[in-house]
Amino acid sequence: MVRKMHFIGVIHKDVDSDYGISFPDFPGCISAGSTLQEVIEMGREAVHGLVEIMDEEGETIPENPLTLDQVMKHAYADGLVTTCVIEVIPPSEKVDIRLSIPLVLLNRIDKFTDDRNTWFTETAIQHLDEIEKEKSRLELDDTFPERSRMISLED
Repeated sequence: MVRKMHFIGVIHKDVDSDYGISFPDFPGCISAGSTLQEVIEMGREAVHGLVEIMDEEGETIPENPLTLDQVMKHAYADGLVTTCVIEVIPPSEKVDIRLSIPLVLLNRIDKFTDDRNTWFTETAIQHLDEIEKEKSRLELDDTFPERSRMISLED
């Protein structure tokens, strides 16, 4: 079973500024976006990128992420607008799988890479990131229905 970790992002917004996101588990890991959707996506990219770098450099990824109660007591919570949870699967945890695909498809893939494992992994990550962004957008539309009305009024 793959181990998943969940890190809380604290979203801030000052008057006349973009949304900002910070992660108490990762001091210095921050990002920004002009909308809630964008700041969450940028935060996800920041945490995933940092965790990947930490893993490559042999740094320790927090085993026990802060709880919401702990985050709310943290200095990061000052000026809080909302929070989000970013799911992380430590990159170094790998499993062997058996995959059956048409030979024609495998031949096409081999024209682009000498390393099938990396190609499949990177392609899956790219595709899943796109799906997660769309899912996040749809969830925000459901959470903030007035946002959908505002967008349609602007068109």
